[in-house]
Amino acid sequence: MTARRRALASRLAAAVLILIFGGAAIVRAVNTTLCVEVGMTLPDNPEVKEFLKCANPVHILPSCCRHLLTLTKYYDCLTVPAFVDRINRFLNGKTTVNGVQQDCVS
Repeated sequence: MTARRRALASRLAAAVLILIFGGAAIVRAVNTTLCVEVGMTLPDNPEVKEFLKCANPVHILPSCCRHLLTLTKYYDCLTVPAFVDRINRFLNGKTTVNGVQQDCVS
């Protein structure tokens, strides 16, 4: 992959991850059905399993961040503190939602 294509892929991944993990500036009604759905399906999601294999507390590589691109429909759930806490517990020390923001968005 050329440097230009890698840069484009990284920017695209960062833009999507901003939507996923950026939090909401405006609190609005959240479809909690989706939040419950992800809570039940997250452990079995193959992309999440791949993300957990490559994530680490020190630094998450862009290639690892790309595994999160399939989770955009759950963006609104990040306005629910209990959901963010659940995700952090699920990540079990591999990283945190804040860690993903730092490594995958910036």
